[in-house]
Amino acid sequence: MSCIQSTALAAAIALACAPSAHAEPSWFQFEAGLGMSTAIKTDGLWYWAGADHSTPVNSPAGRAGIQFNISDPDHLNPGVRMHLTYNYFGHYNWHANAGFDSNATKTFGYNRKTQSCFNNDCGQYRWFDSVGNMQFVALTVEPFWNLGGGWNAGIELGPAFYFPNWNTTATAQTNGVFGPAGTVQNFHHTVRLELGALGGVSIGKGPVTLRVEYLYAPVKPIFGENDPTPAGIRGGVMTTLNYTW
Repeated sequence: MSCIQSTALAAAIALACAPSAHAEPSWFQFEAGLGMSTAIKTDGLWYWAGADHSTPVNSPAGRAGIQFNISDPDHLNPGVRMHLTYNYFGHYNWHANAGFDSNATKTFGYNRKTQSCFNNDCGQYRWFDSVGNMQFVALTVEPFWNLGGGWNAGIELGPAFYFPNWNTTATAQTNGVFGPAGTVQNFHHTVRLELGALGGVSIGKGPVTLRVEYLYAPVKPIFGENDPTPAGIRGGVMTTLNYTW
């Protein structure tokens, strides 16, 4: 049985066995959850899909925070709750072989469409070792509906302030414009709050909730003057099994 199948089975058992909430919850509660994330990466950013690389995007993930109970559902009218959470999206350790991106005239360098190099000229190759992680703080509003039998389902959306950390070491494989073979260049993404968004869906029973959320965390700037090192990932999907008390 795969890890994903095991996680889904554990989530289903936990939800089915969760007690219904008979007591009225207070206006706020604590919540925490663990699960997995799948990040989105960009071909040509710290790796080439058409060259040797090991760039895994799956990682353990987790969230913790406060749930604010604004209103309860009434027949077809949804209830409303808000979430203020800290989220650890994932950790990444990449290794990749890459050369030049294509030049303006596309006479040499990497072609993302064909995942090969123009005129078979990739320029000087370097080996890229990258280590990074993604964390974010989100404030979301979640309308939710009572499905009966203690079950409920919701949809959430709100801003997310993310702060990726990314470090890459590039080592020249051959002699060339980056220096003789063995020349090392280090890149570091300046850690700072960046504005993105978080959206997702949930289904729960009593204090147990399964959440599937999408983090929009665009890569910026892309080799800009103020920060020449973008992070290697740009958000993705996070699935967690949560408990609220």
